[in-house]
Amino acid sequence: MAVRAPRLDVSGPRAVGVRVPYPGIPQRVRDWVDDVLGSPVVSTTEQVGGMSPGNATRVVCADGTRAFVKAVGEELNPDSPNIYRREVTVLGLLGRHEMWAALLASYDADGWVALVLEDVDGTHPDLSDDAAMDRLLADVDRLPAVLDERVPVVPAPKPDDGGLNDLRAGFEKWAAAFSLLDEVPRDLAPQWLVEGADEYGARVRAMAEQPFEHLVHWDIRNDNLLQRPDGSIVFVDWG
Repeated sequence: MAVRAPRLDVSGPRAVGVRVPYPGIPQRVRDWVDDVLGSPVVSTTEQVGGMSPGNATRVVCADGTRAFVKAVGEELNPDSPNIYRREVTVLGLLGRHEMWAALLASYDADGWVALVLEDVDGTHPDLSDDAAMDRLLADVDRLPAVLDERVPVVPAPKPDDGGLNDLRAGFEKWAAAFSLLDEVPRDLAPQWLVEGADEYGARVRAMAEQPFEHLVHWDIRNDNLLQRPDGSIVFVDWG
């Protein structure tokens, strides 16, 4: 069951990378977006947050169609296109559901990968608000059952070609990081974490030893969440 971390400040600023704006992505990619949506894009709103160098843009077409477009090329970061390919893989496995933004189309050519996603009517939740946090914790508890229903048999991890990552490798890196906490500024590693490093490190190492049996979203933070006007949570960024 999802629980709150002790004394955790959950209202800190979101990660903000340097993103290319929509007009900065190749014309061929923008032409593809127009073709996919069936109408030319006439209005764009750039989104902040996250660390990808690619764009993150809400678009509106001449006929009123709305979508969310994210694209990245090898010249921006050689590793990012594979992360986007992984997101295409995951969303292809998942299909449509209210708990995530649906993948409408994907592009992969000449070193650029792009996704056209459902534009969710929502904003990043304020996790300092108890009601928002309670809804998030409830939906985090609900999410594994939905994922298991959609993907009862998880494909073998193939991280080098846009396939799934093995979660254990990530946990192994986090477990090793606990030995470096003394080198981390206190505003990034709170005192309760430093004091409980042995306990938390042991828990993470135990998770690294579990078999890879379930599909999970392993980067849940407010950058990767949207909250609809009705309070429901949408999990985004499945790379």
